[in-house]
Amino acid sequence: MLRIILGLASFVLPVLLFAVAGVMVYPAYLFYNWLYALGGPAIAVMGLPLAYLIWGFSFCAFTILFKYITFHKTKEGSYSYASLEVARWAIMTRLVEFSNAILMMHLRSTPFIVIWFRLLGAKIGKDCYINTYELTDWDLLTIEDETMLGAGVVMQAHSAEAGKLHFRPVRIGKKCSVGRSSVVLPGVEMGERAILGAMSIAPKDLKMHAHSIWGGVPAKHIKDFKPKSES
Repeated sequence: MLRIILGLASFVLPVLLFAVAGVMVYPAYLFYNWLYALGGPAIAVMGLPLAYLIWGFSFCAFTILFKYITFHKTKEGSYSYASLEVARWAIMTRLVEFSNAILMMHLRSTPFIVIWFRLLGAKIGKDCYINTYELTDWDLLTIEDETMLGAGVVMQAHSAEAGKLHFRPVRIGKKCSVGRSSVVLPGVEMGERAILGAMSIAPKDLKMHAHSIWGGVPAKHIKDFKPKSES
């Protein structure tokens, strides 16, 4: 029975996503028609990039609205694949993935990506530089002030084990640095100014103390350092 339910969901969910994407094209369509009426086909064609942005922002706005009207909030714990909690998480995750593919992947390293993840529930401090769109389980993510996430960083607060999804919070301290293409897994904590090297994997529940450098697969402690401001 579970396999049947999962099979149906895997078919129905993409259909619904494309249906929503089609509906969200309507504001862009209205804008295009307005340009066409205003200046003819040449002006309308010139406005296509802006129309695309309107479509992208419309889909992102729908995604945020869906999260809040369904009161979805990922909570720490373990849940069966067949549970309502996992079903809601899967729908929300696919909506965000679609939003990222349409628009947000092109806005990484800008203030828009920070606002996006904050609206999704992530706690992000001041002056953070986020050059990735591959953050998930946003309600369980904390990224403190002046932290940098490099290009392609993957950060997730869930793991799939023994027929269940397990959710654990991830906390990145102040002035931390996570190198390009690194992966941060559930339960990881980084103390203030901790550094995770590029292309590293921080395994589940790893605790990186303040002023330390880590790297490798899986990440290992390399050395501690004293910040110049404290010398």
